[in-house]
Amino acid sequence: MYTEAVQGAIMFLGMIFLLVFTYWMFGGVNFAHTTLTNMAPLFSSSAQSLGGTGWTTFPELNSPFWWNLVSTIIIGVGIGVLAQPQLAVRFMTVESDKELNRAVLIGGLFISVSTGTAYIVGSSSNIYFFDKFRKIAVDAVGGNIDKIIPTFINLALPEWFVYIFLVTLLAAAMSTLSSQYHAQGTSIGRDIYETLKDNKNLESILLTRIGILIAVILAFFLSLILPGSVVAIGTSFFMEFVLRHF
Repeated sequence: MYTEAVQGAIMFLGMIFLLVFTYWMFGGVNFAHTTLTNMAPLFSSSAQSLGGTGWTTFPELNSPFWWNLVSTIIIGVGIGVLAQPQLAVRFMTVESDKELNRAVLIGGLFISVSTGTAYIVGSSSNIYFFDKFRKIAVDAVGGNIDKIIPTFINLALPEWFVYIFLVTLLAAAMSTLSSQYHAQGTSIGRDIYETLKDNKNLESILLTRIGILIAVILAFFLSLILPGSVVAIGTSFFMEFVLRHF
């Protein structure tokens, strides 16, 4: 739990700096938002044809773009995050509801900062890319939206923050993967094996370890073969899956 607290603090401080520096670089909150609003005509033509209206306005109601945004990023991730395995594992470690109640404030603040920073910085990066390359972000990175924020950080922010942000990403990955591998391994060792065979001995522990190893290997090979622009889609699918499962 102390390890998780340290990782969470690293993520929180890293995202706060990224958000503040981005607004500072673009002349403040109001100026950045106004500039991005005025760039609406530059919004991707393919997105506009599906109902997208810009980076600071909601899509047209009931349009394909609206349904994609609401059903995946908003509902899938926004609600699905409450049922993700790493949180379920953490809930099992608390002593009583009192600890959970105390965690609501910092948890709500952390989620607001982490997701809010990603959405704000990702959108605002269009200002930087258009000023520097006369292209919006998605065009500047060759159409692979997974590269927008990493490219923005590499080009626009101080070099020392690139290394800090890498530590932030590692902290987030370690926090998430440890619980997800644990959940995947126990699904084989306990949910499947012990259900089919009423045998709670060392064999289930061994199968759990094998399940974790299989999960690690599959994750590695998936990272090699999956196409670009898959992070948001994969996140949405995963969150919707765990929401239905739990």
